[in-house]
Amino acid sequence: MRRYLAGSMMAVALWSVQSDAALIYSNNFDTPAFKAAGVSASLTGGFVGAVSAGPYAGSLGKSWAGNYFNGNGASATLTLTGLPVHTGVNVDLLLGFLNSWDSRNGTVARDDLNLYIDGRLLLSMTTNNASGTVVDFDGGTLLVNDGQIDSNRFFSDDLVDMATASLLTLAHTAPSLTLRITPTGRGWQGWPDEGWGMDALRVSVTGDESTHGVPVGPTLSLFGIGLAGLGLARWHGARRRG
Repeated sequence: MRRYLAGSMMAVALWSVQSDAALIYSNNFDTPAFKAAGVSASLTGGFVGAVSAGPYAGSLGKSWAGNYFNGNGASATLTLTGLPVHTGVNVDLLLGFLNSWDSRNGTVARDDLNLYIDGRLLLSMTTNNASGTVVDFDGGTLLVNDGQIDSNRFFSDDLVDMATASLLTLAHTAPSLTLRITPTGRGWQGWPDEGWGMDALRVSVTGDESTHGVPVGPTLSLFGIGLAGLGLARWHGARRRG
């Protein structure tokens, strides 16, 4: 009885945590993008239709497969409007560093890939597909090192899972969000010599009870039921010992 009640209470807690996130936008660039009700999206810069070499699997079901978004060696901007009431936001994606990146101390340096949210610089990343020694994914997890993830066989590529980049989970309350990814640096030579791409892009919000149905009352009620049951189990145990 106690084991059952403890398991039930743990399930309630896990349900509460998992429910505290709502997907508002996702795009695998093979099918139409998902947008939550009331949300509008605009993605500019780059092009869709570049075909990956893979597939390569990331965390949480993400996959670098089929078409991906190619930044074309320049900047790209995702703008979301009509966001539901929320207190936080999370961005997750697979990020490709394509072709001859020269790091920050290579033969032709410096090469950086910067990620901004609402104009605020969150990540500044680099790698050394061609030259240099600095590799910095700002918390992202390297999935493919010096492999082939695009159709260009003359240069090697890196693929990074950004789910582990803690800076992509942040406080946010505005009704709109702008995600911008842009390469910079004295050594940046642009596409097709150097480029970047992304796949399995997801944006979620947290703290919006109306969107994902996690009102405080029912959650506390369920915990209350669990605690009452635990008290009942102890009472039955005391009767048996008596």
